[in-house]
Amino acid sequence: MEFLNVSEPTATIQFTMHRTDGTEQTGTRSINVASDSQTSSGFSGFVITTELNVGDVFRVGGWGNVTITGETTRTYAGASRTVVYAPYSQSGVQTISYWDKQTGIFVEETTTSANYAMSFKATETNMWNAALFGRFDWQLFAIIIIPVAGIIAATLLILRRRKAPITSPSQNEARALSLCFSPFRICL
Repeated sequence: MEFLNVSEPTATIQFTMHRTDGTEQTGTRSINVASDSQTSSGFSGFVITTELNVGDVFRVGGWGNVTITGETTRTYAGASRTVVYAPYSQSGVQTISYWDKQTGIFVEETTTSANYAMSFKATETNMWNAALFGRFDWQLFAIIIIPVAGIIAATLLILRRRKAPITSPSQNEARALSLCFSPFRICL
């Protein structure tokens, strides 16, 4: 979705749907967030009032009144976001939707019925910045990077402790003195 124009309480959005079969559908819709009326059907619930809390009720065209049942933190478009969510159902179709609490923007939905299942999730936006390493897999980091860093540190310590052949007592004293004043403060 791309917001083309926002003039309270109306938002004009352009949407592009990428389907798994490779086809694409685009269109433009205008919605009135305050009254939930639309100039074109099918976009109700994509934008809701900001800062809703558990127990707050709003209207989704075609579904009726929807009650926010929870608040959680999830990752969207590379950033951790506080979202509110609501499950609702009608005529055998179960849906759970998530909206960014601060902006009111729809960020995720899963819909299931006896005949189909579909899901949507925001993967890119210019409304917030992705966190540094926001899409980084921290488990992979812990499994690979931390042990590699440990091996490198151990290798450097072993190499540092190796003693060079000593040819005279004065060289031994000079070497010990230099190690005591090294940045690592190691005296051997």
